[in-house]
This record gives sequence, C-alpha cells and structure tokens, in this order.
Amino acid sequence: MNDQPEQHHDAESMLAARGFLPADRPGVADHNRRRLMRHLERDHDPKAQLMADMFELITRHEAEQAAERALRGDTNPYDLDELEPVRDIADTYAETRDDPDQLASTLEHLAAELSLADIRALRLAGEAAVAATPRAIKAARDNGMTPPRIAEELGLTPSRVYQVLRDLDAAEQTPPVDEYRLSTRRTDNNR
Repeated sequence: MNDQPEQHHDAESMLAARGFLPADRPGVADHNRRRLMRHLERDHDPKAQLMADMFELITRHEAEQAAERALRGDTNPYDLDELEPVRDIADTYAETRDDPDQLASTLEHLAAELSLADIRALRLAGEAAVAATPRAIKAARDNGMTPPRIAEELGLTPSRVYQVLRDLDAAEQTPPVDEYRLSTRRTDNNR
C-alpha cells in the first residue's frame, strides 16, 4: 500500500499548522519552505530529519505537478500571482529594514539576483504605485473602506490617508481655471 500521498498531506498539514504555508501566497509558502529546510538541515535530531524529508517530498511533489501542467501547456503551472515576486521583495525588505546586518544581507542578495533592467522596472513600478496611491485611496473610500483600514492596507498612517482625501476632495470642489476667465472681448455695444 502506497502511503506517500498521506505522508505528503501530513507534512503539508504540519507545515501549514505552523503558519509556514499561507494558501493565498504561494511564493511566501515556497520561501518559508526553503527557509525551514535550511533551518532543519542544521539540526540532526530525528524530528528535524523527518521534517526535512517531508519538506523534500512536498517540494518534489509540487515540482512534478508543475512540470505536468507545463507539459500540458499551462503558462503558470505554480498558479503564481504576477506580483508575487515583487511582494516577496517588499516583505523581505520590510522584515529586515530595521536590522542593519539583515538589511545589508537582503540588499546584497537583491543586488546579486536582480539585473539592472529588473531594478529599473521595479523603480518605475514603484514610482507608478506612488503616483496611483491617491486615486487608490479615493476609490477605496468610495467603495466604503474606512480611512484607518486603507492606511493599514497601504502601510500609511491614518492621518496621511485623511490628508490625501482632504486634498482630493478640495481639488474636486475647486472649479477649473477656465471657469474663472473674464471676458476681455469687446462687443459692438461697448464701443
């Protein structure tokens, strides 16, 4: 009797129960699996070895599933969100930016992994995200989201969100400049 699927399920459940496998973030789950694997490799106790073996089975199973899907023509065999790598970079940066040693390591890793073209694209995307932020704040508010919730999701302070909304509301209430234009054209009656 083959109990490999049951072992895979048990390993997956055990890792998920410890918070290592967020279902909505496959990139984070993969990162956490790799991180756990590195951690477990340092230990030599039987429990650690069992976890390492289960991790290896899960990773192999996922790779086999993805390979099968790719052979069938699936262009996204891991069901990855296109922004997942960007979110991974952002999450890693946020986790390490307060520790100078960890931050230096993170930045060295990024410098080694990203091409100059990748960095340019990320920089431009960041500028676009900053430029779009006020519109996104307004759209979220118009859809019923509260400013504190918007602030939480964007990583801004509530006071900043309120300020953006005040500025946008004021801009909407100010008539365009051409509505203030006074006529300077003389008519025949004014001669």
